[in-house]
Amino acid sequence: MDEIAIKFCLGAYAYTRQPNAVEFCVNNLAELPHLSSYFINYLTSLEPNNKISLNILNFLQSEMNIYQWQEMWLLRYFFKMDILNPDITAYLKQVFLDGNKHIACRSIAAQLLGKNGDLIDMRFLKNKFEEMNSPWIKRSIIFAIKDLTKSDRNHVYNYWKTQNWCQDLSVQYAKRVGIQ
Repeated sequence: MDEIAIKFCLGAYAYTRQPNAVEFCVNNLAELPHLSSYFINYLTSLEPNNKISLNILNFLQSEMNIYQWQEMWLLRYFFKMDILNPDITAYLKQVFLDGNKHIACRSIAAQLLGKNGDLIDMRFLKNKFEEMNSPWIKRSIIFAIKDLTKSDRNHVYNYWKTQNWCQDLSVQYAKRVGIQ
C-alpha cells in the first residue's frame, strides 16, 4: 500500500466528509498502527457512529492493542460521542485506573469520563484525585469535573488550588469555563 496516497485520500475524505474509507480505517488498525492519527482525524471528521465506536472498543480490548500511543489516538474518537455506552465507560475507567498505562491515555480517559459520563463518573474522578501521582492526570480531573454542581466542585477546587501554581491556574480556568 502506498502510505502517501492513503494519507492524501484520508485528508481529502475528511475535508469533504466522505464516509468511503470508514471500513478501511477500522479494518486496518492492527496492520497500520502508525497511521492511527490519520485514521482518527478522518473518522472524527464524520458524524459520530455507534458501530465505529464499538469497532474501536473491540480493537482496544483485543490482544492487537499493543501500542499505547495508538490507544491514545483511538480514545480520541469517543470525544465525538454524546453518550457513551456502558462498555466504553467501563473500559475508560479501566484505563484510568491502570497505573501501567501511559499518562496520556489515562488523562484522556479522565477527560472522557467527565465530558461524556454522568454525575457518578465525575464523582468517581473527584474521589480518585488524591490517589493520582501525576500532575497531568490531576489537571485532567480538574477539567473533567467542571460540570459537577457548584457546591461540590468549588469545595474541591478550593482545596486543590492551594497545592501548586499550575494546579491553581487550572482550577481558575476550569471555574471560568464551567460556570453553570
